[in-house]
Amino acid sequence: TPAAVTVGRGTTARAVVRVTNTGSATDTFALGFGGLPAGAAGSFGALTVTVPPGAGNFREVILLLRGDTTAEPAAAPFTVTAASETLE
Repeated sequence: TPAAVTVGRGTTARAVVRVTNTGSATDTFALGFGGLPAGAAGSFGALTVTVPPGAGNFREVILLLRGDTTAEPAAAPFTVTAASETLE
């Protein structure tokens, strides 16, 4: 949340990523993102998160998005991933 953020020249936006474990055992997830437009960069508050199973046991991680001094504000879709580090 929020569903959309805007960054431009030298600005920063904050989003909260909620990770829910739909499996049957506690799992650790590696976080990532892709598809940011030119001039934009991002970083997570944590690169992995451990989540017990169940819809109510989510974890929230901050994603900071930054625009460099040349970035023009624009709408651009990007992806956020949470990949399981446990093989079942």
